[in-house]
Amino acid sequence: MCMCYYVHAECASHGLSVEEMDASIATLQRLAEKLNAECVELRRRQEHHGCIADLLIRERADERDFTEVR
Repeated sequence: MCMCYYVHAECASHGLSVEEMDASIATLQRLAEKLNAECVELRRRQEHHGCIADLLIRERADERDFTEVR
């Protein structure tokens, strides 16, 4: 399962401070762990009003699920 979340460009232009962004990503990573998912930071950029990041949160595959690829 893959979930995507988009923020309207007008809202995203405000951004967060680097400290706020690091704290937010740490919180997302803890939540993802509890949900058996992984949180990967894809991109981070500095805008005029703060830092903006794109993250991917996806559920981990079941270890018992096996698919052979040839």
